[in-house]
Amino acid sequence: MTAAVPAGTRILGRRLVAATALLLFLPAVPAEVTTAAADGADQRAPVAAEFRIGVGDRLGVFVYGGEIFPEGKEVCLVRPDGRISLPLIGEVLAAGRTPAELAAEIAKKVEAYQEHPEVTVSIEEIHSYRVFVLGEVQHQMMIESVAPLTLLQTLAMAGGFTEYARGDVVVLRNADDGKKERIEVDVEKILKGKAPAEDIPLRAGDVVVALR
Repeated sequence: MTAAVPAGTRILGRRLVAATALLLFLPAVPAEVTTAAADGADQRAPVAAEFRIGVGDRLGVFVYGGEIFPEGKEVCLVRPDGRISLPLIGEVLAAGRTPAELAAEIAKKVEAYQEHPEVTVSIEEIHSYRVFVLGEVQHQMMIESVAPLTLLQTLAMAGGFTEYARGDVVVLRNADDGKKERIEVDVEKILKGKAPAEDIPLRAGDVVVALR
């Protein structure tokens, strides 16, 4: 028996792609964080998901005013065990930390060789940011991105909803306590401007399921 297609669902799928197509071409902002915190941030701006370093990412580590690294900068790859190796300092756990947290940890280790070190960690290449799209979308897929994606951007890259989608999704996320977090989002409300805040930034490893 063929399932009845809810009125407006086919249109919703087309609207989803049209409403987010321009967003996909926004330039990525280079990720670089120092140990000093920035002041005067606009609290009215939407809060993006905090980037955390993952396996496969390539990092640049700078130590200013010293000779810890021969060229002033050390480029290193985050290994499968989540660690990086630095001259003199040795191994440091990078995966799961923000660039600022890693910079602070490295600064502590550099203090054995240099007083009051200023350390910066930059993201040279991102290979750990992957999200997955399943369910009633045109193309079920894994998406690897160099910049964090919002829910609408991700659905647009998957081609939008199929004609059987009912217009809402579930985002499955690994919580910090190891449990699976379930976030329900009504996409139609986002498109109508009723709930723009629900166009949430996705974290690496999130699974988006379009419901039928």
